Parts: sequence; structure tokens; C-alpha cells
Amino acid sequence: MKKHCIVFLIFFATFAANYSYGYTVLYDATLNGGNQTPDLQGFDIYKKDINVNPLYAPSAADGLFTLKTYGGSGKAEDYSFGYQTHNKLTDQVIHPLMEGTTLDRYQPGGFSLFFRLRIADEYSWPNQNRAGFSVLLISSDLHGIQLNFWEDKVWVFNSNNGQVAQSYTTNTTSALKDYELNFEGDIYRLFINGTQRLTGSIYDFAVTNPESQTTYPNNILFGDITKLGYSTTQIVYFAIEGETREQVVPEPMTICLFLIALGSLKFRKRLNCY
Repeated sequence: MKKHCIVFLIFFATFAANYSYGYTVLYDATLNGGNQTPDLQGFDIYKKDINVNPLYAPSAADGLFTLKTYGGSGKAEDYSFGYQTHNKLTDQVIHPLMEGTTLDRYQPGGFSLFFRLRIADEYSWPNQNRAGFSVLLISSDLHGIQLNFWEDKVWVFNSNNGQVAQSYTTNTTSALKDYELNFEGDIYRLFINGTQRLTGSIYDFAVTNPESQTTYPNNILFGDITKLGYSTTQIVYFAIEGETREQVVPEPMTICLFLIALGSLKFRKRLNCY
């Protein structure tokens, strides 16, 4: 009986999860002729209100994706628009390269989101706690941060009080810059062109934003995600790196082989009784 239990546990431990470390490109504006928008490479279109068509103008050409959202009549009150790896209607992951992937912040080194972009222009409501372009990253256990971009600053939104948590002054309009947003344990780190510029605590979105249309495990969202702002942003790529855990279901043949092996152990035990 003890041997049977050991074999059983080894079998399901082997197939319960497959760990792999790698770098996965989720969107690349240079692929397929350099004219594909993120929704043509797996991302779902995000709108704050699915019944309203916001003013936006996404376009891709020459390996550069440009997302332009509008305030309309000089006011930053139109609905938001962006791209995320989940579908808000089904609450399910939609990006094929994220299916079955678990972004575990407690794995060694955590995981990182890489992206290259430039803020061409940005306007946010006089309320200084909003932005026209943001990147939202949420781990498997619903912990994450919202990284916001102004023309002269990159800052993190404090999900507990709605204020600015940490910020770094930089010219986001001058040129395309490489960003790395790393999660490890309870801490995030932001690197700009290879140099760490921000660090702080990761927020529990299950507590601060439980009813949000963006609070999904393993979710990545970018764009003008609040209606109190608008922007023009040029994007080259988004990629995820880390030891991701993919759930694996055993094939029927594998299950059959396991049952045969288990039956063989029982047969041997019966022979030993004679």
C-alpha cells in the first residue's frame, strides 16, 4: 500500500505543473510587416464601458505601434481604451501565450515585464492622481501595481488611497526607452534603460480593487485605462520573463500506462503472497 501511494504521488506531482524559465514576447510591432496592432497578436481590446465606443486611433507602421486616445472638446472625460491579456466579458485569459501561465512573485528572482515605448504627448485631468497612459501588472495571487506615465514623470499609483506612491522624474517624450517592471516577493522594481529608478510595495488588488474589470490573476494591461486622461504613445514590444508554471493535464495514453504500472504492482504483491 505504501509503495502504491508513493507511485501515485510521484505521477500527479510530475503532471500537476510544468516549470519553465524563459522570455516570451507577447507583442512585437516589428513582426509580420510591422503593421499589426496588439489585438492581432493575442491581446484583447479593453474598454471601460463595452457599450460606449471611445475616441481612439490605434495604428501600426514600420515596426512602431501608435496608440492615440482623445479627450474630446478639450476635456479628459472620454472612456478609456487599451489592451489586456484577459477578456472582461468571460473573465478568462485570452492571449494564447498566457494560457496556463502562472506569474509567481515568490519564485527565485520573481518575474519581469519588459516593454519599449515613448510618450509622444499626454494630458491628465487637473487631478494629479491620474494619467493618460498606464501599464498594469497583476500576479497569480492578485497582487500588482499600476505604473503611470506623464510627459515628465513615471509614477506608481497607491491602490490604498488613490494617491501617488513613488515617482521618478524623467523625460518620457524624448526617445523610446526600455522598461523592466520586476516583481519579487512583496517588492516591485522599475528599471529604465537598465538602471533601477523606482522600488516599493506591491498592492493586494483583491482588497483594494476586488470589483475592478482588470483584477484578474496573471493579467497585463496597457493603454489609457482611466477616462480622466488621454495620450499618444509609441510602442515597440511587450514581453514577460520568469519561471512560469503551466498546468498540465496528462494525456489519455499516459494515464493508461500509469494504471498498467499500478496494476503490475498489485499483481506482484499477490504473487508474493504465495
